[in-house]
Amino acid sequence: MKLAVPFKAVKDNILLTQDNEAWAYFNIEALSISDNDEAGISKRQTQLSLLFDRLADFEDFELRLYNRDLDLVNRYKELQPSLATDMGETPVQMIVDEISAITATGVSQTIERFVLGIKLHNQNSGKVIKQATNAMNNFVDELAGWFNYGRL
Repeated sequence: MKLAVPFKAVKDNILLTQDNEAWAYFNIEALSISDNDEAGISKRQTQLSLLFDRLADFEDFELRLYNRDLDLVNRYKELQPSLATDMGETPVQMIVDEISAITATGVSQTIERFVLGIKLHNQNSGKVIKQATNAMNNFVDELAGWFNYGRL
């Protein structure tokens, strides 16, 4: 089975598609705002309104929500070497109890993150295509050099 690569090149947050379209991608952290925080809600509504007003100037965009697992067990395992050793098993037991309490709530242990993709205007894409192609060529040259190969 042969899989097609959906893009030609990537540089920083710019992706060049097989159709020579340039897209810019951005991570947006989800915010948790209390229902009682009227000022916070109003500020976020203003920010989102400005964002969508600015997005109207672009030809196309996509907004996706991803849930990333917090992986609490492995995070706590990484903490274990830095725990106090003069307290016996108490710190470890506290961590085990904390993980049990968190997972017992039944609430998903994830962080929500949005990814915003914006298709760049055609007048900008020529420059972006050149930069992305140069970056990919430099990468291929460097990779080939590691194995004592040259590019044709």
